Amino acid sequence: MVPAISSSFTAEEYLAFERASQHRHEFIYNTLIEMAGATLEHNRIVKNLFLLVGNYLRSSKSEVLGSDMRVFNPQNGSYFYPDIVISDGEAKTIENDNLINPILVIEVASPSTAVFDKTDKFIAYRSIETLKEYVLISTELPQMEVFRKNDKGEWSVETVHGLDKTAQFQSVDISVLLKDVFEKVF
Repeated sequence: MVPAISSSFTAEEYLAFERASQHRHEFIYNTLIEMAGATLEHNRIVKNLFLLVGNYLRSSKSEVLGSDMRVFNPQNGSYFYPDIVISDGEAKTIENDNLINPILVIEVASPSTAVFDKTDKFIAYRSIETLKEYVLISTELPQMEVFRKNDKGEWSVETVHGLDKTAQFQSVDISVLLKDVFEKVF
């Protein structure tokens, strides 16, 4: 479980605190959550996927952004730092540091964050209107869970497991081989 630091912040207090902080924190349901450090495997997965997706989308209108881009959900006032986020067309922000139009969010889940990433965080993300896919990647297995929103706003999940498998990110029309994503990990 991800430990909460405080549950008494307002969104304005969170942003002021976060902009002055040397450490990153996420903010969900008025609760401030300190982000944990990342392992070598986590960093390798993020790097591999960022290069694969970034290279494919470099001439696209969508933008591939890294873990320093904070995503804001105006529906529930939450703020997150996904490992990789792709904007729906050109990136749109409020206050220049809060992305408001993600189409695809990718999180590399560690054993300590996996349940939070799959439950509370995913629930908070789901109400972002532009979001079409949410991807959870394991650091312990060569596996991805790709959650997709259909035209009716309903979410389904596809689990892709095995280095010889391909994951589809339909929102941006990209396919990636898991062996490329998990290079130097498994």
